Amino acid sequence: MSTSSSFETVFKRVSHIQYFVQCLKKLPSKHAALDTNRLTLVHFAVQSLDILGFFDSPENFKTYSINKEEIIEWIYSLQVTSSATRTSAGFIGGSFLGPDVDDGNYCNQGHLAMTYSAICTLITLGDDLKRVNRKEIISSLKYLQQSDGSFQCVGYGSECDLRFVYCACAICYILGDWSGVDKDAMLQYIQSCRTYDGALSLVPNQESHGGSTYCGIASLALMGELDQVFLHFDGWKEDLVRWCVSRQMEGMQGRPNKLEDTCYSYWIGATLKILDCEYLLDRDVLRCFVMGCQSGTGGFSKVRDEYHPPDLLHSFYSLAWLSFSRKELHPIDCMLGMSSRHFDAFRRNVV
Repeated sequence: MSTSSSFETVFKRVSHIQYFVQCLKKLPSKHAALDTNRLTLVHFAVQSLDILGFFDSPENFKTYSINKEEIIEWIYSLQVTSSATRTSAGFIGGSFLGPDVDDGNYCNQGHLAMTYSAICTLITLGDDLKRVNRKEIISSLKYLQQSDGSFQCVGYGSECDLRFVYCACAICYILGDWSGVDKDAMLQYIQSCRTYDGALSLVPNQESHGGSTYCGIASLALMGELDQVFLHFDGWKEDLVRWCVSRQMEGMQGRPNKLEDTCYSYWIGATLKILDCEYLLDRDVLRCFVMGCQSGTGGFSKVRDEYHPPDLLHSFYSLAWLSFSRKELHPIDCMLGMSSRHFDAFRRNVV
């Protein structure tokens, strides 16, 4: 039996499609607390369906009663513009605040992570972004960037860390406009998060973490500064690669002395892929761990434990990592965390 056919034998493609389709239609009750982040959950589901090849056949939309245009229109309904009382334009995470009426509600403001999710999802669904208010989104980045180079995620204030630096970089890269950010300040902030062991912390002077390391390295790559930074800091790349590879037990752990977790297969695996060093992982062993977290009813859990049901985040990031090494799956762009083929098509049409 070939490697490809043996993978398809154990990989529950149809069950995964059914899982993500169901999540698009009706989320499990445990996700109720994530209503303000519903746009990110849609992003996870749409990207996962693309990895699985769902969009390859128009018949799938009929079979599973999915209306792509309705999803696109719902996303655009979440776009907000700047005004006297709204300092950040972009997209909000859900319809929990009602329609876009500038009634002085300071919460009804564009959110960096939701704007990133919206743009990535729209492109994957085949939208041309012509209705995205690019000018206001880019302008809002100037307000959201802090004096140390970091970003808050909303205009009324929030935590500031590498997650939102990454979102800002991804938005600028996709829209092809860096005029709203101070790239030098961003570079300084990312470098300030470098730790003694070569990885990156979420904020300066904290512990290294797989998620923040990905956000920092992917941001440098999107800015086109990664090679230059490594030249400036002699030995950093070697320390970084060593830290990332050392996170493999069977699966990947997010930091030393922690348990394995499927999402770090992507966070650290994608970091190594950006560095052209993913081959240093034992991919067969890692694949065995990820596949061991596959649910019989579709989706993936965070750990190999029957008491942990699948969830959208771990399901998406499990598939995202698998897409790097399996030709049966459509690959994710390791810098953007979205469909590689749809982003390439979008860029060709823009150019």
